[in-house]
Amino acid sequence: MRALSFVLLILLVCGQLSAQTGTDTAASKNEQEEGGTGYEPYSEEEFPAWLHDLRRAEVVLIGSFPITMLFTSLGYQGIRAIINAATGVQTTGAPGIGGADFTPEERKGILITGTLLSVAVAVADYLIGLTGASDAE
Repeated sequence: MRALSFVLLILLVCGQLSAQTGTDTAASKNEQEEGGTGYEPYSEEEFPAWLHDLRRAEVVLIGSFPITMLFTSLGYQGIRAIINAATGVQTTGAPGIGGADFTPEERKGILITGTLLSVAVAVADYLIGLTGASDAE
């Protein structure tokens, strides 16, 4: 029953997407035939430079967040494993990837560290862009 409802949902979504694409294509053909302008790119004066920089920082921050979270959690697990091996403490949980579960305090620390690293990546990208712009002049 689940498989049937899943297949029906996929077919419904695909049908809606193809219907929207067909409508958009027909509308754009009508615009071209009627002499419509269609897409008009933004001019340089429409948005200030700081807004472009802010948008780039947002994209870099959000894009780097999964990577920084991965490296933060893996780094924390590695450091915790080294400390536990040195002190002889055994952790509970399945061995291998994932090891022992994190406590809520550890999760909060990992989340904060990953977020701060993402902010650092965005700031570094901005500073590199500034030095690149000053070198171009």
